[in-house]
Amino acid sequence: MELTTKYLFDFTTSNGVSISHDVYESGLGKAILLLQELPGIDKNTMSLVDALASKGFKVIVPHLFGKFGKSQPVANFLKILCIRKEMDAFARNLESPLLEWLHSLCKYIKDKEKVDGIGVIGMCFTGNFAISLISDSSVQAAVTSQPSLPIFKHKEIGFSKERIEEVKTAIDKKGPILAYRFESDKMCKKEKFNALREQLNTGSALRVITKELPSEKKKHSVITKELFENANELSKTSFEEIVSYFNTRL
Repeated sequence: MELTTKYLFDFTTSNGVSISHDVYESGLGKAILLLQELPGIDKNTMSLVDALASKGFKVIVPHLFGKFGKSQPVANFLKILCIRKEMDAFARNLESPLLEWLHSLCKYIKDKEKVDGIGVIGMCFTGNFAISLISDSSVQAAVTSQPSLPIFKHKEIGFSKERIEEVKTAIDKKGPILAYRFESDKMCKKEKFNALREQLNTGSALRVITKELPSEKKKHSVITKELFENANELSKTSFEEIVSYFNTRL
């Protein structure tokens, strides 16, 4: 993957927490913010960046945790435990300082690119952030793949009632978001998608379009490992759906 730009984005949250992360960019075109999953910004994530860039998108990748270029799921899980005040506020239905940082980054990207809005992809531990960010005026479309927070609370999505209403109002104006998981996934279980549908698809509204992909063996990463390492046909189809979705909405 060729990274054309790297910069440090600093932001101080409303309660005084100072957060700084490197941000990488690749490609030209419509802007998509890609949030890394648990293993980190590894070769599969880089392959996803390349694939999106080849489809005519500018992909912006904040480096949130882990060693760049390495797959370190265990080490990164321990790292997340250390920064759980940033990451795991979802587990207590609170506002996450990292989410505030991402809102600020979205606005910065929108203004920098001079566009009406950007797209967001969240995966695994960042999947819930993508759902929440659709409520931001800078975000036009969002995809969540195997969202896994709150950890160990599979029947919850971890949003306050107020945040759920903000998300629903935003989706009613902008259009549905997409959600993906494998049926055999043990981190993002069926109960998680049931909760998404129950809390967002209220009344007759279809606000989240859920895609639960058949799988006999344990699978998790829909558009990274299963797409690039294992060449899963369902992952290939999902990737093309996501590309079409962003082309239509951005």
